[in-house]
Amino acid sequence: MNDFIPRSDGEFALWLGNFLDTAAQNPASLGLTAAEIADCASATDSFESALAAHASAQAAARAATRNKDDHRAVVNDIVRGLARRIRSNPNVSNVELSKLGL
Repeated sequence: MNDFIPRSDGEFALWLGNFLDTAAQNPASLGLTAAEIADCASATDSFESALAAHASAQAAARAATRNKDDHRAVVNDIVRGLARRIRSNPNVSNVELSKLGL
């Protein structure tokens, strides 16, 4: 038997909503109890909350990555300018250049 549950979270959430709504319309004809529907509804609510928190965390991580990359670009430009000046300074020894990683 093929797995009927979608793999992606988004598709699963849609499928789950439809499943729960349909099952809740007439649980007795499906051989289900009200308690089983309530348990499924509670678990669905928990999943949807976790999914929303996950999406929010992913968005925050993307924003943090952009912020980090922006700050890295600024300091990168500053350090490259300083390194050019240091390298062109005839008074800086090879030992000092080596210690600086230049």
